[in-house]
Amino acid sequence: MEKYKIKNLIHKMEDEKRSTLCCLLVKNIARKPIPKTETYLKYGFVITEHECQHCPRCNHILNAGPNYQPKCCSQCGQKLNFSGTRWKEDKELGFAKRGEAYESV
Repeated sequence: MEKYKIKNLIHKMEDEKRSTLCCLLVKNIARKPIPKTETYLKYGFVITEHECQHCPRCNHILNAGPNYQPKCCSQCGQKLNFSGTRWKEDKELGFAKRGEAYESV
């Protein structure tokens, strides 16, 4: 019975207020972060593969790891659920080639 009352109230609201309410409701549901693999130069010459966790709502890189998992995104406030997340260690792929672009005079 209460569900129908809430639905009727939402339908009677103005569009702007309705979208704000829906936005707040969606943020309060914990969602799993999106893992993405990226490569970077560690120490300036070691090519390293690293798995980052991204916010499912705004795609912001999360400051998360096996020892620390934030409860929500620092950018948009989306609640996060890290249960079942497998953390991978950084993997060294090789060394960058020596060239003019990497050397400073």
